[in-house]
Amino acid sequence: MSSARILIVEDEPVTRLEIAGRLQGLGYAVVGTACAGEEAVHKAGEIRPELVLMDISLASDLDGIGAAAAIRERFAIPVVYLTADSQPETLERAKITGPFGYLVKPFDNADLRSTIEIALYKHQIDKRLQQSEDRYRTIFENAMVGIYRSTPEGRFVSVNAALAGMLGYDSPEQLMDGVRSIELQIYADEDRRAEFLRLLRERGSVEHFESQVFGRDGDELWISESARLLCSNDCWHIDGTVIDISARKEAESAYRSTFELLDRTIDAIPDLVAVTDLEGNIILTNTAFARAFGLSKDEVRAHCYQDLMHGSEVSVPVNEESRQRIVRPLNLEGSFQETASPFKDLQGVIIGAVRVLRAMADSLGCS
Repeated sequence: MSSARILIVEDEPVTRLEIAGRLQGLGYAVVGTACAGEEAVHKAGEIRPELVLMDISLASDLDGIGAAAAIRERFAIPVVYLTADSQPETLERAKITGPFGYLVKPFDNADLRSTIEIALYKHQIDKRLQQSEDRYRTIFENAMVGIYRSTPEGRFVSVNAALAGMLGYDSPEQLMDGVRSIELQIYADEDRRAEFLRLLRERGSVEHFESQVFGRDGDELWISESARLLCSNDCWHIDGTVIDISARKEAESAYRSTFELLDRTIDAIPDLVAVTDLEGNIILTNTAFARAFGLSKDEVRAHCYQDLMHGSEVSVPVNEESRQRIVRPLNLEGSFQETASPFKDLQGVIIGAVRVLRAMADSLGCS
């Protein structure tokens, strides 16, 4: 049992003294008493008790229900009502103030103690829940990634500032007010939203689902979305996070464009050309190289360069200089001069070689 600090609000002096004595006998600390609603609110703010025992029918301008409402709103102190009035109308008024318990006069010490302990326990649980909600709200509002809750039908229930900003809206409220249909207003491809919902219903969750979406001004961006389908109070909702991957998609597009340009460039070279990594795995070839070995460009990438040469070890340039040597490719007549030049990544590190094979005079039938 706790030794909680309790404020008694009772306009009958004899009853007030009697309750105080009983509380002290049970081990509680009576930190103050009041006989009117206004006085009760003032003392609650001044003393900050852990619990208020409030007579529901005070003979003052501010009755017990009004005083309890003010104390709960201003100071978040739990209130237990004391009443001899069990009329439904009175109890309905009292319920609105969110009391932590009722004691109907007369009551015994066992009821008094159990009601107080339950009220104190419930208040502690409520405080922890509020702290948890506050922490979640802080994370929700300050996260660098977009966070949302929506209905499966396509309405946002809540969004954070990061998601609103990502989509070009000034505030979460503006996003929720402006978007009536996620499917029609957010997704560039309506079928993509349908696929997202299908996966959610089948698996219960979706991770790294990539889609192209519209911002507020019609600008398109790419997002990666992870979400979970949940049920609360018989209502289904979707909780999800969103990351803007537009920069990554642009980089991938630029890489593909560069790769395609390189592919077209080496395809125009009549010599045999292959790009390999440090282990000799073939990354890219021109058509002439693939045809020389009777393979398609896709098929030749399944081979190691050295496996296509007679007794050859892969030669990789380890500095800025190109290397030349004579090689004899399998299934090809004659010898070829191989020129291997360093192939570097964006940081200037050598990651492979560009190999150009040119048939030597004896291979061309020259004397």
